[in-house]
Amino acid sequence: MATETDSRTIRSGGIWAFLGKFSTSIMTLVINATLARILLTEELGLYFLVFNIAIFGAYVATAGFEQTVVKYVADNLAQNRPENVLYMIRTAFFGTLAGSAAVGMLYFLSSELVASVIFNIEGLTAITLVLIFWMISNGFQVLIGESFRGFQNIKFATIFGGLSSTVIFIALLTCISRFDWYSLSIHSVIVLWVIAISISNVLGLAVLIKKLSVLKADQHFSGKPTLTLKKIMPVTLPFMITALSYFFITQADIWIISLIGSQHDIAIYGAAAKLAILMSMPFIILNSVTQPMIASKFAAGRIKEFEKTLRTVTALAFIPAFLLFIIFVLFGDVLLQLIFGSEVFGSGALILFLLALKHLLMIWSGTAANLLAMTGYQRKLMMITIITGFISMAAAAWAGQHYGGTGVALGFLIPGTLAQIYMMISVYRALSMKGYADFTGIYSLVRKEIVRIRPARKLV
Repeated sequence: MATETDSRTIRSGGIWAFLGKFSTSIMTLVINATLARILLTEELGLYFLVFNIAIFGAYVATAGFEQTVVKYVADNLAQNRPENVLYMIRTAFFGTLAGSAAVGMLYFLSSELVASVIFNIEGLTAITLVLIFWMISNGFQVLIGESFRGFQNIKFATIFGGLSSTVIFIALLTCISRFDWYSLSIHSVIVLWVIAISISNVLGLAVLIKKLSVLKADQHFSGKPTLTLKKIMPVTLPFMITALSYFFITQADIWIISLIGSQHDIAIYGAAAKLAILMSMPFIILNSVTQPMIASKFAAGRIKEFEKTLRTVTALAFIPAFLLFIIFVLFGDVLLQLIFGSEVFGSGALILFLLALKHLLMIWSGTAANLLAMTGYQRKLMMITIITGFISMAAAAWAGQHYGGTGVALGFLIPGTLAQIYMMISVYRALSMKGYADFTGIYSLVRKEIVRIRPARKLV
């Protein structure tokens, strides 16, 4: 069973993760809805594609260090080895810097090939430089946020992992729209994103450096890390491959649409995907809180006692996702038309249903992927995601040729579901733990919270 300390960590971290992810998701949806009214439908489709390319570039730039830093920071804090924590974070930042340079150079040299041969979309080459800076700034934002998550500081992980940059972007967008400083285009929107993320990164890095200075002043700091690059790289490389494979499983559907359809098709599919992503918010919140705790518990040899808590909070995350799924089933076309401001987007209702179902099944399967990643089974997770990624891309490409966007969504749904089931089986075989939602634990958890709250009411 979880200790009271675990419960407090989950409560406080969950509150911050909920507030941050919920507000970020809503603000992102507002941004997309605003851009749908400013840009032409084809331009919006290009924006959705570029957004995904920037995310992909960010994962390549971090080179797997974003997950490695969570694992090793949490591990070494649990073992009271602050010198290893400093070494890990320093290595992660240098690794991301090298990865960013490689990504920037590679995309700059291949931008015309990507624009004309792979995607065959006009206007992509013209934004090459700003897109490169968007990739790099995104990569460092991810790394800074995950560094705080390794410390189990969900507050700063939430703020500097996307919340602050989104707030700054909206402020900049509002000022430009209100005072008509210059006309908005895809190029200017990306420039605003780069500025917003860069400001957030500078602030986050300053807070992180201060935190590391305090850690270095600890009396247990020996200054001689036992962690080496030779130990880190066998973990980092599988994490990088897993992250890229996971990207193809969850977000490369936009790429498939761009290959088989028009920018108009991308806009419709992208609108449905941006709305469906709200389904994953409880899952993201769950992972934000539990991921470093899994690594810490495993390092302390107490992972099994954390099983019931993990399954219960997974069930809690499933409930709001299920309610949102029902709303999408009943009013999907109306919501798409209302949010994105045109009847054209209502045709994506079936795509929205399939994408939402994929997110719902992923939430039900729980933290299986994190359990494998944070307990030494990175290679198994890597193989699962690689195989699933290839099958998903092939299935989506074939189905998309015959059924358009609906076929692409279905092509990613079926292999993704089978992969989640296999990961749950793998977790049970490796750790003798069940990772999927346990709804029976909700009652005891709610009852425990009521008992905890009653004395406080009496005092008031």
